[in-house]
Amino acid sequence: MAAVTESAVDGLGVTRSITAESSGSKKLLLNAALNVQTFDFKFRDPETEDSLLPGKAISNPPKWTPTAVSAHANAAAVADFLRTVLARNNIDNNGGPMNSSINCVALSETEGPKIWRNAFWNGNQMVYGQVPSNGGLLSICVDLDVVAHEMFHGVTDNTSRLEYKTQSGALNESYSDIFGVIVANFSNPDTTTWNWKLGERLDTNGRPFRDMSNPTSLGQPDNMRDFQVLPVTRSGDLGGVHINSGIHNFAAFKILTAKDPSGNPAITPSEAAQIFYLADTQRLSPTSQFADSRRAVANSALTLFMNLPLAKKKIKLGAIDDAFDAVGIAGTRVVVT
Repeated sequence: MAAVTESAVDGLGVTRSITAESSGSKKLLLNAALNVQTFDFKFRDPETEDSLLPGKAISNPPKWTPTAVSAHANAAAVADFLRTVLARNNIDNNGGPMNSSINCVALSETEGPKIWRNAFWNGNQMVYGQVPSNGGLLSICVDLDVVAHEMFHGVTDNTSRLEYKTQSGALNESYSDIFGVIVANFSNPDTTTWNWKLGERLDTNGRPFRDMSNPTSLGQPDNMRDFQVLPVTRSGDLGGVHINSGIHNFAAFKILTAKDPSGNPAITPSEAAQIFYLADTQRLSPTSQFADSRRAVANSALTLFMNLPLAKKKIKLGAIDDAFDAVGIAGTRVVVT
């Protein structure tokens, strides 16, 4: 088989470049270089029928569907980001497959024919449900920020393994939000014009899941003084993993939008991505708390910027300390020497 690159329309009506493997007149939706492949699960249940995953390999003919194009292009975008920006060889860091199954529906959670408002990395691959949209269905895979968010849960599961409850769980969610937004906006170096909202295309009213620039607009706290102590139950959001993540998210927003005295970015998107990546993969543990993340981020920045002139290091480390101070995540400010 030989790699072919072609243009196709995705689920949002955008023309995307995708890589497939061609053999004669048949093309397989497989990017062999990135080890990314897309499958159709034919609206089966990925939870009760998980042994049947990933499903049917998608080929052309027939013509690529927009949903398949979205899943494939977005998975490739995440894989490329991991490799080029973070020097990580796919989610497992061993070049393992980053497969996606579209058209999934968990029958225990569906609210109508083929509707399933969920998507996740199941430890081996992505599974995608779909939501109602304009009289039809829109797959959750159309939103790059959501795809990157869910795939980065896989990175966390392979590294820090942050426990999915209370503060460690909120960190788990926040790190995925951070990378969801960074990946989706990375082509734009001006963070002041970024879209900080996650999943807004997946609600008929355009309501996002979260807004890192303004957590309180969606019912999340943005400061530790408003931290919500909730029961570690499903109804209690497992101790507030999605709710309290807004605090850490807001600190990340402030880091990514901080300016130096000349009005230039104090920390570039690439630098921020590397700092948060080092923190999550090398300096956090399963039970880490918000304060541990502050220390991990600062220490990662010290490592990344160790060879910079003192004045520049002070600006960058100061931006990090200022951000965590602003949201009430306690910690000792870094003394830069």
